[in-house]
Amino acid sequence: VKSIDWSDAFTQIHTSRWMGAYPLSKLFQILSTLKLKGDLPNTEGINIFALTPGWVSTSIQDPVEYGLGIFGLIFYYPLVYCMKFTFAKTAKTGAQTIIYCAVESKLDKSQDLYFENCAATKVSSLAVDEVSSDRLWKLSCKAVEL
Repeated sequence: VKSIDWSDAFTQIHTSRWMGAYPLSKLFQILSTLKLKGDLPNTEGINIFALTPGWVSTSIQDPVEYGLGIFGLIFYYPLVYCMKFTFAKTAKTGAQTIIYCAVESKLDKSQDLYFENCAATKVSSLAVDEVSSDRLWKLSCKAVEL
């Protein structure tokens, strides 16, 4: 994501990007984490991280099979199934980064923001922009009438 269309921030799901709205939703997750991290500085026993478990093969994807039609059943589903079998993590493996961030004592005072594969990962400059973080927070509060 190179920029955010603030005039239409929550309805950019109709996009031509091949991954759909996922990159923007991940950016919003990281920006929200940045805001929370800033609002709770040095709170004893609390640290906040954004993370990705990676591509995890779970039953959450199963309903997609039923809406694919004949083309999907013949072409799309077998391809995705092979890719999932080859590249996706199991639920147990996918949970490792979540567990790591929750229990690793050396992260107690960590200033890291984003984790992938049990390691801190650098994010784009847009994801650490405090002005964007504040703007998203205010827009989110307005959207849910807080």
